[in-house]
Amino acid sequence: MTTQGKMELRFDEDVAILAFNDPAVLNAIGRRMREDFSAALDRIEASSARCILLTGNGRAFCSGANLRTYILE
Repeated sequence: MTTQGKMELRFDEDVAILAFNDPAVLNAIGRRMREDFSAALDRIEASSARCILLTGNGRAFCSGANLRTYILE
């Protein structure tokens, strides 16, 4: 398993398991998470994975956009 910022990526044979990893904000997507998500997708594309399982750590899959990160940046 590899954690890159706000995303967690692991492989189980031909399946890439990609998890949003910011449970404190219910995995709301901000700029950092978008960048980390894109980097994780690049790693998956370069791998032999044939399927992506997308999930979220904590009690929420994803609560939408994290507007605070856009206001603070």
